[in-house]
Amino acid sequence: MAADEGPSGSGGQGQGRPGGPEGPAEPGGSGAARVGESAAARLGLALLLAAAVTAVLVVAGRVHQPDYSASLFGQSALGALALKSWLTTVTLGLAGVQVLLALWLYRKLPLVPAPARWVAVAHRLTGSSSSASPFRWRCTAWTPTGSS
Repeated sequence: MAADEGPSGSGGQGQGRPGGPEGPAEPGGSGAARVGESAAARLGLALLLAAAVTAVLVVAGRVHQPDYSASLFGQSALGALALKSWLTTVTLGLAGVQVLLALWLYRKLPLVPAPARWVAVAHRLTGSSSSASPFRWRCTAWTPTGSS
């Protein structure tokens, strides 16, 4: 053992643990390289997932043929567009309220007291009502070309 080495034999930096202050040494490389590889792998996976979602949406958009004569709650053409825009606005408002209620539940809002019991109930109700919006099901349902 050299004079400058500590009890762990790693130059006095290990404080009794093999591999230094960051923990046990890993066979085959440093911990910093593994963290970088892990971040790169996660980024690559996220990009691959985004590309797959984009490809599915492009294919669905090319296969789907809109039916302009269909009605939505008795409204067609411009009336249906106005109705969809109102329903979308309400749904986005509910989503915003749900996010604020979630921040309140997790106590991430400054200067706001601890949440009451009704906050959790309101959070669930806004979530279920915004995801069960009638326009969502009408606008996301599609029939491939050639099927009825």
